[in-house]
Amino acid sequence: MTSTLYEPADAAKTTSPWDTAFLSQRDVGLQIPINFVSRPGAWLARACFAHGRYLRSSGAKCISNLLAAGFRRFILDIYWDPNRRVWSLCPLGIPVRSDDSESSPSSVSAGSSTSATSTRLPSSGSSSGLVSVNLSSDGEVTRRQNDDESTIEETFTSGLSAPSTVQLTSSPLSSSNEPSRTASYNVSTTNSTAASSSTSGSPSSNGASLVHQVGPYQCSEDLNIALVIALFSDFLDSTGNTLEANVAQLTLNLHTAGIESDSNQTPPTLVGPSLPAGDELLGNILNANISNYLFSPSRLYDDRADLNTSWYNVDELRRPDPAYYTTNVTRRDVHSTPDGWPSESYLVFERNIRFLVEFGTVEPQIRGYGFESDADEIFPADTFRVSRHVSFATGGDITEGCFFDAGVFDLETVNSSWATANPLVLSSSSSQGSINATFNSTSELVSCGISPIVSATLENITADVNISAYQPVAYASIWSWAPGEPVNTSDSSNSSTGSSSDDDEDNDLFRCAMLDIRRGGRWFVAECTDHRRAACRVNDEPYRWRISEESAVYSSSLEACDDGSSFAAPRTGLENSYLAEAVRSRAFRDSEDGNDNDETALADLSDDDAIVWVNFNSLDLPNCWVVGVNESCPYTEQKGDESRTVVVPTVAAVIVFVLFMLTLFIKCAANRQSVRRRRRRKGEGGWDYEGVPS
Repeated sequence: MTSTLYEPADAAKTTSPWDTAFLSQRDVGLQIPINFVSRPGAWLARACFAHGRYLRSSGAKCISNLLAAGFRRFILDIYWDPNRRVWSLCPLGIPVRSDDSESSPSSVSAGSSTSATSTRLPSSGSSSGLVSVNLSSDGEVTRRQNDDESTIEETFTSGLSAPSTVQLTSSPLSSSNEPSRTASYNVSTTNSTAASSSTSGSPSSNGASLVHQVGPYQCSEDLNIALVIALFSDFLDSTGNTLEANVAQLTLNLHTAGIESDSNQTPPTLVGPSLPAGDELLGNILNANISNYLFSPSRLYDDRADLNTSWYNVDELRRPDPAYYTTNVTRRDVHSTPDGWPSESYLVFERNIRFLVEFGTVEPQIRGYGFESDADEIFPADTFRVSRHVSFATGGDITEGCFFDAGVFDLETVNSSWATANPLVLSSSSSQGSINATFNSTSELVSCGISPIVSATLENITADVNISAYQPVAYASIWSWAPGEPVNTSDSSNSSTGSSSDDDEDNDLFRCAMLDIRRGGRWFVAECTDHRRAACRVNDEPYRWRISEESAVYSSSLEACDDGSSFAAPRTGLENSYLAEAVRSRAFRDSEDGNDNDETALADLSDDDAIVWVNFNSLDLPNCWVVGVNESCPYTEQKGDESRTVVVPTVAAVIVFVLFMLTLFIKCAANRQSVRRRRRRKGEGGWDYEGVPS
């Protein structure tokens, strides 16, 4: 029986309306460079391994739960164990057993090994009723037979063999994955049953792993960096479709494993042969296990050097918004950027590259590590983790450190690139006040353009035991929709109009988004025929907004915006904060007392002053939210019990048609040339001749 390392608990998986909120928020920001997108993260030392238990089963479950709940940034501490020659997650060195095989768990082998097809966790049905499109490319799974059967090995595969352009349309397609290299992983078990299960394509998550008591820690012998990377690869395989695909980021803190006899002793500085080398280098481990999903420094540098052939060589909707980076142009009209990053739409839908790795902190004892050897795979230290000093009030409100600054709109000043901070955690208790403070502070961070990183053990429970302690952080990262939104448009009980479920006409109109500053600047679903002012972006600047003077129904809001502005929707939490401020300023501009920050004054505002249309709707298909009044849903609707299907891009059908027509044209042209040659060999009377007639 095959299995996967990515196996989250059912309780960790998002349900309605959270799944629709996550999907629609991802889609509204697809053109934002990834360095300006706020994503929730977790320090795994606290969220998964806080109680000294470094166990394979619970560790894999913990990371799986966090991924399923919506966490996308992870900080992982790894320890080089020079005796076992492995990057372990255990802080102390694990004794070497006499029956250990020669190959280390972290080694990468290009040779043969027993393997089988890597399987994927079936995608869970979407409660929104949409059907996804698998992100796939051509290729086939390679099978290798190990001649030496004395060592049981499991093959971690890296996913897709090449990036592919994906269009969100229909027609079935079957494809498979081809790993570029193979990583060996020695399975240490306590019984033969677990060993026999190791012949599956991915490491068995239910195999009995040998556990050591080393000092104060319980450590699985096979919990190492190769296994963690394989888990991320399984996750990327499992979510390789248009409804679930997201970018994930990993920060690696490097340490040297301590000595068991004296856990308080500082490990010796490693030099020469004691340091990792060859297949033990982290870059090689990444290449072996996840290379086809890896967005590397070398790819970024190549993209930046010539935008004409990278970001500008794709559909406009896949390009990162140029307002967010500097662009240089040569005399030959070659565009480049010194500081730009790709958008999520470019990475996910154009290249199917969804995993980034950087170095974090490095202990002095291992600073001799060959970082230059990993320069093509791993970003330098803290490339996408820029700590922001933030202060909170007791309830979670930010008092210092927010990037939002009313009246300041240029990105050089409001530069939230890769900004991170820790949300407020009052205590390890599960008191409602502590939970609310963590939720509120997380929401505030995202609205300020900062990614919240959980660096505490919430409620003193790790995420494998109780993911519900961590889910509120992921949910609080939804900066767009108000809690409980977007309501299911097929459920009349959620409609603010109170219309009957039999009233299809009213139900069809309940599909447009409004922003309400009385609800913290969050969005809610409203009837598209309501008359409201429109949110207008000025000169395509991310943070400069204007509110239309005239009210209109949603479909007419395009005309409501003045010249130099356009009907739009915020794409990040910080953009949304600037829009909310524009609404607030307009609402209170005629106020005599000017108490625009007073909660009572906000609550007393009329709908006409407090609410504006944002350019976001699900008119084409229920629960499928798109930007643009006349835009179509890129997904197909799920009917009844129909499972998630694989859909071929329509561009593929167009290519086949074009190739067919070209082939037909070439054949016709060849036939015409053949006829002409035969005609030149005949006289007017039909007689044959040679040479030029006299």
